[in-house]
Amino acid sequence: MAAFDAPKGVGARRVSRSIMSSGPSGTNYQNFDPFEAADANQSNFRLTSQDDDELEVTIPVADGTTKKDVAVRFTARSLRVTVKNETLIDSPLKGRIYPDECSWSFGTASGTRALILSLGKRDSEMWSKLLARTPPAPDA
Repeated sequence: MAAFDAPKGVGARRVSRSIMSSGPSGTNYQNFDPFEAADANQSNFRLTSQDDDELEVTIPVADGTTKKDVAVRFTARSLRVTVKNETLIDSPLKGRIYPDECSWSFGTASGTRALILSLGKRDSEMWSKLLARTPPAPDA
């Protein structure tokens, strides 16, 4: 998969890209947004559910994991999760959140011990992914 550079500088913006492929059935074009692919190959978490106000993320952890092993940092535009000194997530988010409305707890997912993160969304739009390759544009 090709790597894409983040937009930089004054007036930088996201631009959707197209892939062209030719085959026996003719030429095919596929539009995609490289910034939408940020969750690709992320097996250490799953965007479990969401509504207009919040979303839930599940991160599998070892059975012996305690609250002293976990460090979670919520900011308006990013998330950092460390378990037993291993950083599992450290990235800008797809959208904005209210850090004061975020929390985490232990639970189970598919019969496995997990961290359950609850993130309070600032915007009611549905997120297709949790992470963004670049931070969202700053507030005007």
